[in-house]
Amino acid sequence: MALKWPRSIKPYLIWAAPLALAVLWSARDIVHLIGNWRAIRRLERNIEDRRAAKDRLALEFELLEKGDPGAWKDVYRRELHALLPGETEYRFK
Repeated sequence: MALKWPRSIKPYLIWAAPLALAVLWSARDIVHLIGNWRAIRRLERNIEDRRAAKDRLALEFELLEKGDPGAWKDVYRRELHALLPGETEYRFK
């Protein structure tokens, strides 16, 4: 059985060209949509990290206001790189 080709391909081109453009256009939009979704997820994680850091700072500030000696010691050691007796500081480049 032989395959019959249509006499004119013009009607098919009239429908195929817009359909192909629509598919290509939507694929581009889907790629942008996925990129935007990833950016939103990254920003949400960043917001969560910053909120956690804010909570840690608020707790530290509260302890410092109360005059907790352990909190003052932690701040002193962190800011001035102080070592306890017997500790060794290691620095890596």
